[in-house]
Amino acid sequence: MDNQVLSFDIEFGDCGGGRGGSDGISDDAIEIDHPIDDQDMGASGPLSAAVSLRTPRGSVVRGGIYIPEGELDLEPYEGMEFESEEAAKAFYNSYARRVGFSTRVSSSRRSRRDGAIIKRSFVCAKEGFRNVNEKRTKDREIKRARTITRVGCKAMMAVKIQDSGKWVVGGFVREHNHELVPPDQVHCLRSHRQISGPAKTLIDTLQAAGLGPRRIMSALIKEYGGINKVGFTEVDCRNYMRNNKQRNMEGDIQILIDYLRQMGSEDPNFFYAVQADGDHATGNVVWADAVARMNYTYFGDTVKFDTTYRYNRYRLPFAQFTGVNHHGQPVLFGCAFLINETEGSFGWLFETWLAAVSGRHPVSITTDHDPVIRLAITQVFPEARHRFCKWHIFKQCQEKLSHVLLHFPGFEADFHKCVNLPESIDEFESCWLSLLDRNVYYTT
Repeated sequence: MDNQVLSFDIEFGDCGGGRGGSDGISDDAIEIDHPIDDQDMGASGPLSAAVSLRTPRGSVVRGGIYIPEGELDLEPYEGMEFESEEAAKAFYNSYARRVGFSTRVSSSRRSRRDGAIIKRSFVCAKEGFRNVNEKRTKDREIKRARTITRVGCKAMMAVKIQDSGKWVVGGFVREHNHELVPPDQVHCLRSHRQISGPAKTLIDTLQAAGLGPRRIMSALIKEYGGINKVGFTEVDCRNYMRNNKQRNMEGDIQILIDYLRQMGSEDPNFFYAVQADGDHATGNVVWADAVARMNYTYFGDTVKFDTTYRYNRYRLPFAQFTGVNHHGQPVLFGCAFLINETEGSFGWLFETWLAAVSGRHPVSITTDHDPVIRLAITQVFPEARHRFCKWHIFKQCQEKLSHVLLHFPGFEADFHKCVNLPESIDEFESCWLSLLDRNVYYTT
């Protein structure tokens, strides 16, 4: 649902005009429990002793119970009326933001006559306890234990519909059994993390200009005057950018797939594959024509894998497998577009490309110095010698040894000679030791 400002039409009155029964709900109603997501922010704080304390958030602690304090006219109470269920939900969530907790829908009651919802319960996100399924976790190794976020908090607001069509508060519990979140952290709670329309527009503009999530968040923080005024986190921004990019390129990827399908129908030796993403073929794409596959048959002992070419509309990595023929000329072994640069994506890419070139492993493969690529190569090409690209090594030296190059300009030329001129291991070792002996002050 798009973010928008919801106006509340609140009236004050009693609970009369109900649908019958002691709580205003007819006897032909059925209860519905909603699935609960316990992945909310933070863990429960320590319960206070049985004394009255005033916390920085503006709540009073009595015997381990946290009682929010604030303006009474902004707090729900039994008998408060709303024009709609959504208005009631928005009001309680707004109240929770001011107080310092997150909310969710706990349960509903539907009419047995027409199935319409006649009662809703909105609770604190720390309500209840985590349901641990011992059968599912008995023989399964837990890689990362999740933080306990459910502590049995009883804070809630229940609303029910009246014959007039309005929703009235039938129950309200204001006390919490956990610490409340301070104002400068409440924006991190799940029910309060929302990307507004103007923020989406700014993110789209900066994303089109080539900025990443971190730099975009820095711009948003400056624009809104603080992280707590932005209303969402960098993770939310990153997810929005990923989904936005995926939506925008679905059409173009389909055009690419149609083109590859046409090439495959014209040439039986043309190979292509698309990694499916759920029910949609919007994942990574790899292809190799007959010439590329033949080149690998003759010259595939050593392979260069490069993902640095990003000058395309979506700034996606264009990966290419290349080698050198018997004339010293570069030859192509295959190409790919990568949606993301994860270990799973590289693993699928290497396995699929290996199937395209008849499954013969290369003797050596050269890549840039990337830990994700290194893990994928270890799994797919365990016997291949993994080498790092010399250009990337020199580039990283310029970044990591910038203080040395600034004070000793001659070191870079000596270092390049040491790497490029030796023709054997012994020559390189001798040259390297000589470089260190002559320039021992470089490393101090």
